Amino acid sequence: MLREVTEDDPSGRFADLMDSVDVRLETGNVDLDDNRASRMENRYTALDDKVGWVTRNRKVAMPDERATSAERVTALETALTGFAERKTDTVVTPSVGLTFDSIIEAYDFYNLYSWETGFGIRYAKSRTNVKGTRCMQEFVCCCSGKPKEANSTSSRCQCQAMIRLLRIDDDGWYINEFRVENVPFTKRCLRTLCGKLSREQADDDVQKTMAIFSELKVQDGEFTYNVQVDDESRIRTLMWTNGRSKKQYHHFGDVVTFDITYKTNLYDMPFGIFVGVNNHFQSVLYAGVLMRDEKVDTFKWIFDEFVKMMGGKRPITILTDQARAMEVAIEEIYPDATHRWCKWHILKKAKESLGSNYTKKSDFRAEFHKLVHEMLTIEEFEDGWAALLEKYSLTKNTYLTQIYETRQKWAKPYFAGKFCARQTSTGRSESANHMLKQYVPPSCSMNLFVKQYNKLQFDREQEEGFQEKRTRLSGAVLKVNTPLEVHASKIYTRKMFEIFGGILYESGSYDVEEIIPKQKYMVTHVKAEKREKWFKCRYEVNVLDNLGYFSCICSLFEHMGIVCCHSLQVSKVAILHLGISSHLQYLNKRETDYLGFFIMHM
Repeated sequence: MLREVTEDDPSGRFADLMDSVDVRLETGNVDLDDNRASRMENRYTALDDKVGWVTRNRKVAMPDERATSAERVTALETALTGFAERKTDTVVTPSVGLTFDSIIEAYDFYNLYSWETGFGIRYAKSRTNVKGTRCMQEFVCCCSGKPKEANSTSSRCQCQAMIRLLRIDDDGWYINEFRVENVPFTKRCLRTLCGKLSREQADDDVQKTMAIFSELKVQDGEFTYNVQVDDESRIRTLMWTNGRSKKQYHHFGDVVTFDITYKTNLYDMPFGIFVGVNNHFQSVLYAGVLMRDEKVDTFKWIFDEFVKMMGGKRPITILTDQARAMEVAIEEIYPDATHRWCKWHILKKAKESLGSNYTKKSDFRAEFHKLVHEMLTIEEFEDGWAALLEKYSLTKNTYLTQIYETRQKWAKPYFAGKFCARQTSTGRSESANHMLKQYVPPSCSMNLFVKQYNKLQFDREQEEGFQEKRTRLSGAVLKVNTPLEVHASKIYTRKMFEIFGGILYESGSYDVEEIIPKQKYMVTHVKAEKREKWFKCRYEVNVLDNLGYFSCICSLFEHMGIVCCHSLQVSKVAILHLGISSHLQYLNKRETDYLGFFIMHM
């Protein structure tokens, strides 16, 4: 680009240059004709009223868009009106030679096409002419180009889909090049394709599903399913289970979680799943149910049919979310069962409701979690809650007030005497639902959904088999090598023995004081003075049946089915009183329930 320079030249470079030009003209060292000298003088013209470099004046730039005309039909209008005659797959279809009034109009047109086809677009290369006006513009696929790093999460896959726009003499734009090769799949495009395939395969879906059930019945004589239909003989609710799930429920069905997931099938029917926990502390799938709605009558049918399928045994404890329809149905169908709300659903809004008080490094969050997860008695929970709210000036917080009013439905101390198998939320059901979505494609048909659910159940059974093999073949690692630990290693599964080992280690932090010989003991934490004043440090343990049963006020055994550290520490004193040989003889007489899931109080 040619530029002009002013007479005010601080660097002196322009003056030196002009002097050299004058010398050359006078001495004739340089053979310049009159025209060339004139051009040199015009190139370096001194301006008195400006300082610095000044861009040479150009011609007037072209406008960015063409003036609209009522007589001209836009490309989008042409595409919409001519779609019926073209009979193409897309309403909007770019083509070479198509004209637009502006770049924005062209972008919107191509964006509609990309939306129909299933990809995104972005601005790419552009070029300006000598007049300083943009004369070329490209729109490309969002996946165009190479990723900066190999084996990365970048979506760039060198897609060639693009259009190139050039200017027209009347200031408009036209498509000079149009490519459709290698249009990539996006999540939306894949979801649309799966839905289309499922709809094509949905013919006779019910008959195909019933055929699968019949085949499963032949393979497993205990396989059971039941269908609830409406007045028009359409499926309203569909529930099924197999023989192994029934056997698992017979052993571990005291505690059941029930949760619902959505958007798993072609008909948008919510899917509910009954989940328990086995002696390896693994999730067990009891039954699955597809339902059309979530009304009280629907849940009544589901809970009643579930008990019938499982041989009439009712759960002791059932965990769900806060759905009112479920609560009403459970009160009627399971009147003697303990209905507990999922703690995760209760506390999931803590972060957005408590703001800066609930950050990862805040002291309030650590104390709040300790209060919610570790408190064992109602007294210490109530005292701790009041002290915590007063300490952080949150007594008027709406969220904390609401969850406190419903504490009897979710707080652990209020279920001290109720067996929950160490479950405080529907996390196992939600985890199973999450795994199911990895097996089930989006918008799948009912028969395919049933097939994929059976695959998930098969994989879970294989994992259980691995844990059983691990328990039989691998040896337990003893930490303290006491007779009690040796006995526990023989009757517990490996997973449960690891949990027991942690409790046994924790028991060493307590001192035992005998109040009534062989009847009542007081267990005190060795660092009681360093713990929070509302944290319970003294536990009363009663011994019954001539040292045959230990009952602690923490009720951990009744709540989780595993001996608490307080009773374990008292049992050491009992060993000293009874003698090692007699204690071992007593341990050998005891048997565990649920295939080694529990160890009885000693």
